[in-house]
Amino acid sequence: MPREPDGKRREATVPERLKVVELRGAGYSYRAIERETGISKSQAANIWRRFKEDDDIIPQLHSRRGMKSKLDEMDKQRLVTLSDAHPRATLQELVKEAGLPIHPKTAGKYLRKENRFVRFIKRKP
Repeated sequence: MPREPDGKRREATVPERLKVVELRGAGYSYRAIERETGISKSQAANIWRRFKEDDDIIPQLHSRRGMKSKLDEMDKQRLVTLSDAHPRATLQELVKEAGLPIHPKTAGKYLRKENRFVRFIKRKP
């Protein structure tokens, strides 16, 4: 990946990607492309592979990183609706009533994001 003046990595721009495709199409090796453009040889290989497979040089935008969310929007809305209908219910009761395959603390996280009051059980019944 190209680097900023302070040494941090950055995404290759579209003109840089076009230059990589042009040079590789002209028969340059990945190391020669690296010397010419400053883009690493592995990044140049990825750009060329994407161009050959998809005929596309625009980088794919990732909507998010990390673990996939356990609940979709419908499940979140159901959890919020249940918490509004039963404001004195504990998280365990809400999760059990909703039939969701999540831990009560996960449900509490979602409810706190929605600015809802969350009740934890302090001790076992």
